[in-house]
Amino acid sequence: MRRGLIDRTTALSILGLVLLSSFILAATPVPSVQSRTPSPAPATPTAVTTSTPEVIPPTPGPPSPTPALPEQGGPQGGVLSGHLYVDSDQNGKYSAGDSPVGGTVIIDSLDGAGNVLPTGYSAATDESGRWELRALPDGTYRVRWDPPVPQEQWSRTIPPVVAIALNPNETIHAVAQTVQIHGASRVLNIDFGIPAQQPLAGELPNTGASRTGRSVGSFFLLVTVIVVSLTGGLCLSLSTRGRRA
Repeated sequence: MRRGLIDRTTALSILGLVLLSSFILAATPVPSVQSRTPSPAPATPTAVTTSTPEVIPPTPGPPSPTPALPEQGGPQGGVLSGHLYVDSDQNGKYSAGDSPVGGTVIIDSLDGAGNVLPTGYSAATDESGRWELRALPDGTYRVRWDPPVPQEQWSRTIPPVVAIALNPNETIHAVAQTVQIHGASRVLNIDFGIPAQQPLAGELPNTGASRTGRSVGSFFLLVTVIVVSLTGGLCLSLSTRGRRA
């Protein structure tokens, strides 16, 4: 009887131990096993060939248009224009028979005392020798041009070249005209001319040919004198011999 009780107690103890172990195993978290994807092998670097890009110069755009006149929707202000020309027909003014000259005119502003106030305004001629400047505020302006003629012909330009004091330390020589703009007025025909290739006062035309002509004339005069002298001497000699005979 007692032995059967011991066996039963032992069996219960073993069963209790088994249940306790199962509980412990169930309560203990099992670490999860994460699969790792093998990282790819590094790629072999490929040599990259770089080429120098071709530099293409920018294509110039169209020239800036001349500002429209006020009645065309352009800015308000005065207009100055004129021509640079060679006085081919020698009439002292710009006309259809004259040849155009390329150049740039400078426009300075003048105060009430006549002092120069630089404006930075300038205007270049077109293929016909015409220049124009628009959108000028009211005021007094002096338009000037340095003509490409030697100093001995300054008095023959149209108008004549004069000395212009830009400031107390700077004086230039140029042709110039003074104009006024009031109420967006227009001053046209501000023309500057240079003389045609004509001799100055006191010079003979075609000097080289004249010198050649004088040289030829002197030669023939010398020959004539010699011939006359020889002829006269021969006649005198014959006359003397006739009288002796």
